[in-house]
Amino acid sequence: MQHSNEIQREQRAWRQQMLTGLAWSLVAASAFGTTWYALVRNVAAMVPVLAGATIVMGAVAVLQAVSYALRAWTLLAVLYAACFYGVLLAGFAPNPVVGLSTLVIAAALLLGRRAGLLAAAVASLSLLSVSVAHSRGWVVRPADWATFVDSTSIANGVRVSGIFLFLAAALVMGVSYLLQRSEHLAGDLAAREAAYHQARELEILGRLAGSMAHDFNNALLVMWASLDEIALSKQLEPGAAQALTHLRGAVSQAAASTRQLGAFAPATRRPPSELELRPLIEKAKAMLGRLFPHTIQVVADVQVDALLSADEGELLGVLTNVALNARDAMREGGTLTLRVRPIGEADSVGRTIVRDGVAIEIEDTGEGMTDEVIGRLFEPYFTTKGATGTGLGLASVRDAVERQGGHVAVTSQLGVGSKITLYWPTIARAASPVVASDRGPGLRPISVLLVDDDSSVRLALARGLSREGMTVIEAADGASALAAARRHKQPIHVLCTDCVMAGLPVATLIAGFRETHGGRVIVCSGGALEEADLTPGMFDDFLSKPFSGRELAGRIEKLVG
Repeated sequence: MQHSNEIQREQRAWRQQMLTGLAWSLVAASAFGTTWYALVRNVAAMVPVLAGATIVMGAVAVLQAVSYALRAWTLLAVLYAACFYGVLLAGFAPNPVVGLSTLVIAAALLLGRRAGLLAAAVASLSLLSVSVAHSRGWVVRPADWATFVDSTSIANGVRVSGIFLFLAAALVMGVSYLLQRSEHLAGDLAAREAAYHQARELEILGRLAGSMAHDFNNALLVMWASLDEIALSKQLEPGAAQALTHLRGAVSQAAASTRQLGAFAPATRRPPSELELRPLIEKAKAMLGRLFPHTIQVVADVQVDALLSADEGELLGVLTNVALNARDAMREGGTLTLRVRPIGEADSVGRTIVRDGVAIEIEDTGEGMTDEVIGRLFEPYFTTKGATGTGLGLASVRDAVERQGGHVAVTSQLGVGSKITLYWPTIARAASPVVASDRGPGLRPISVLLVDDDSSVRLALARGLSREGMTVIEAADGASALAAARRHKQPIHVLCTDCVMAGLPVATLIAGFRETHGGRVIVCSGGALEEADLTPGMFDDFLSKPFSGRELAGRIEKLVG
């Protein structure tokens, strides 16, 4: 829809430009005729008609705030009136007939084929009616009318050729706008086709990155679960315990790196989670530091702590898209600043106010942008990078921010740099995180149907949940999980399933499980929900891989209550 609106706005701009050009050309023709008839002996009655036409056509050219349709019809009506009066006064003189031809072409250019055909019919009937009026004596021409169309008169030759020249210029003006528009559309189509192919290539690379992240997350989950199990041993030597701590840190760092791959993957409909903004900005700084050349320094300036409700991969993708554009503006080097600050009064001037939020600024010291570029910065397919740009990055940035209830502002100065500000809503902090409790034998047991196509992941999660006192039924795919759920006579309280698996759709598994056991559902996955055709209303909780067994157990206990 947004792309369609941009195209319609561009079409309106072209039509306005063509209308204004035609109006000024006709103003020149009528002004020349007025001046000539006033200074050289001619049909005196034409002077007030042409003078009035000149004034009205000039108003059409100047008053661009008036609606396009009113301006176009006014221009055509005045041109018709002047030409018809000229034919009525002096017969089939050349210039009024050329003027009527100009009327037909202008109507088609400005208002379309139907208007052009209508103008042709009106002009033809008008010429015929003038002929009938003159032949029947209904309209009497001046006695000396023939002298004004006498080709042996030099004065007539100057007048006719002069007015003809200006009318012909009006025709050339209209046709040239049409040709220019066609050339522009052809070039724009070629550029958008190239951008489309490049976007497709980037999408393939993004999906590859997402697939790699999914597999790597599964491996990290197994490592995490194994480290949890080793930590339960009471016979660890101090050196082994310290090594275990280092391993946990390495796994956490690797998990953060895989989440950063989400910045390059296609947009997903993952449920948002609570994100601490300060560590996320530090992650973005580290990631951009690796992507940028050594001539560009990346600086983080977090002035306020904030908690956001967002998908980490999507937010990193937003920051990366803006930062990569800033990098291209600093070809000779510079500084990129990632700043988080409170929203002040100045931020609400001329903009929608985000009352509970923060301002995330991405500021560069690059070459800056003109007002024209700023005005089109978020248009789909608009790019200043030629064939190397897709024009889709910043458009996706605006969409992502507005989906969260925020908005984007841009300031720039040529030769100084640019600043893009993301006004992002914040959320209140929860009182305390939910932690799984040790379940003794006297507490009501919880049964969990665990579904994952990776046997190592199933084993790791099943062992962790069993240590928490839960009964685990394992399944490798949706069909076997649904069969196990139907065979199990005792209640199954929670379905814990991956969402990207071959075979039976996960949506069908969830529906069948709820019909059989009426339990709660947790989707545990590193994949995208749209790949499984899932919506947030189909499940109760979402846990992004990798995660620890204690975290999964805590989510399950919170759901069961």
